[in-house]
Amino acid sequence: MVAFVKNYPFEIRLLLLSLHYKTFFKIFQIILIILNVSGFIVCIIGRLALYHKSEYFKNEMVIFISCFSDFLLVFVSIMGVVGFIRSAFIVKLFTFLSKRKFTPKESNSSHSRIICAMRLAPLAPILVEGFFLQDRVGWHLHQYFVPRSIWLYCLNLMVCTCAQLVDKINIHFIGMNDYLEELGRDCPFAHQRVFYIPKFYTRKNRISPELSCSIRDLLTLSRHYTVLCNLIDRFNCFIKAFLAIMLITAIVNILYNCTVLISFGTKPKSGNTLLYSNIFVFAIQSMSALSTVGQIAVSSLIGEKLQGQGERTASLCYTFLNKINNSKQYPCDQLVVQEITFLLDQSKTRKLCLHAGGFFQVNWGLLGAVTSTVSTYCIVIMQFVSK
Repeated sequence: MVAFVKNYPFEIRLLLLSLHYKTFFKIFQIILIILNVSGFIVCIIGRLALYHKSEYFKNEMVIFISCFSDFLLVFVSIMGVVGFIRSAFIVKLFTFLSKRKFTPKESNSSHSRIICAMRLAPLAPILVEGFFLQDRVGWHLHQYFVPRSIWLYCLNLMVCTCAQLVDKINIHFIGMNDYLEELGRDCPFAHQRVFYIPKFYTRKNRISPELSCSIRDLLTLSRHYTVLCNLIDRFNCFIKAFLAIMLITAIVNILYNCTVLISFGTKPKSGNTLLYSNIFVFAIQSMSALSTVGQIAVSSLIGEKLQGQGERTASLCYTFLNKINNSKQYPCDQLVVQEITFLLDQSKTRKLCLHAGGFFQVNWGLLGAVTSTVSTYCIVIMQFVSK
């Protein structure tokens, strides 16, 4: 288990440690919940006072969506602390992921690098915003904006954790499909019978110890695929509410960034100081919005890859069955057909995808829906501002 922990990123190692040190992390949960709630109350009171005192920051649309966005960020943070830490399902998930029976032919390091970049991307707008607020308003007002930056980064870490988990599950499907493809390619049915069964095989629905390794591996692959499909179903049930709230929070955060950009971009500019402030506000909000869109894009990419592996399994099974049907001469062919047909039925009836309880699927369509929502919102807000 120690070697397994060392091979995983920080977020997953933290979850695994929470399973070992239960008492400590139970206290840690309570402390985090108290800090989130108290930080939200202090932050909202301080920022509302700032918004009403300063004419430059006084904007009803910005105030409302800022408070609503902060509320969702706090709610997601509390859900993550309560839901993920010390979850019994996480134990079973990591136990299964640590037993890799089918290794992909090619490494999947590109996704790991993308997720690592996504983990660091929100730091740019957070640091720029910290420098700007510290320079323009000082710490006595900057302190009310610090909790929001922390919540945004926690949201990013939770998205990275979910993406890492799905990516690890996807690696298992890639390994199984690679093995199935290799099995079909290396079986010239008309000449060399890899799926050989001795003549004394008793034609019943039981497996003899004398079966070849290829058939035993095929049965292992079928069972492994079933377990993995069950794991995906349980993972979707486990994360569906959290996934829906995370998406709503991400969309509201993007809408907040767009509202600030439109509101401050349409203000009349007078003097170098105001122009300097507008440039920094534009840079901060643009980077923050792009960072959130990047999180949704990476999640959509991983969800699309997972869905593609299910389609790849069905395609490989059809190819396999066509080869067997064209050279059906041996008694073992019927057993092979049964296993491949079972695997094909699994891939067709149990759609491999990451979804939020039927509300939406995490794929490229999700990114298109978010883009459409944000574009419509911006058009409506610009019409209000122009009046």
